[in-house]
Amino acid sequence: ELGVLRVKSKARNSLFMKVGGEGVETRVRDNILEIRSSTRMLGYLNAASPFDKDGWYRTNDIVNVNEGYYMITGRTSEIINVGGLKFIASEVERVALQFDGVELVKVVGKQNPISGQHAELTIKSVHKMEIDMSEFKKFLKKNLPRHMVPQKIRISTVSVGHRQKRN
Repeated sequence: ELGVLRVKSKARNSLFMKVGGEGVETRVRDNILEIRSSTRMLGYLNAASPFDKDGWYRTNDIVNVNEGYYMITGRTSEIINVGGLKFIASEVERVALQFDGVELVKVVGKQNPISGQHAELTIKSVHKMEIDMSEFKKFLKKNLPRHMVPQKIRISTVSVGHRQKRN
């Protein structure tokens, strides 16, 4: 959408980066990174433009800002809204991975007629190790705020793509 963008790390061991270069502007609105580029595409054939009227592209990347550098902390598509309380799926995943025997996890938001959404969790155990679901649920309830506790938990495979992205 935007052409080739330069990215510069703040330091060798830093997750903060600058995005830009000649003809590129960045800004953050509601913690979401937006970019405007003079080399952007015109749009998609027979589709709505991904750019606003001023040419800004909303990346859907949630960022922290430090001295003009950005650290991506999540994506808006990963935000789960339970009764108006919002959180990122990775916050639940981080806690679930601390339970002994859990190797991979994936949290998704599902529609809920009462609360708007709820979290559902899929876990893969280490080498088909047996997970004590009663203890696992107690662990989650102890370590997560109530609205973040998954309403449905299943043990299954969590597929990982070629870029180590969980599908």
